[in-house]
Amino acid sequence: MLTKFGAVRTRNAKMEMVYCLPAELGVPTTSSPLKNLVLDIDYNDAVVVIHTSPGAAQLIARLLDSLGKAEGILGTIAGDDTIFHHPPRMALR
Repeated sequence: MLTKFGAVRTRNAKMEMVYCLPAELGVPTTSSPLKNLVLDIDYNDAVVVIHTSPGAAQLIARLLDSLGKAEGILGTIAGDDTIFHHPPRMALR
């Protein structure tokens, strides 16, 4: 099961055998560059869909929500790797 996610066995600092994920599959952090986390953005008249690397959607959605309505963020819904953003009506014009 772990190999399905790309995990490999390696030794840690205490020389114990542990499983590790490759860096590109690791959990994103606040120090991860945004350009590495946001993969694609698509939109229509009602919604903006943002595709992120796995596990990054909630981090990006929280950042967007912190910008607030003044910056065109009415609200977001985040899953694991997808964000739905509904812009205020004024932002669509």
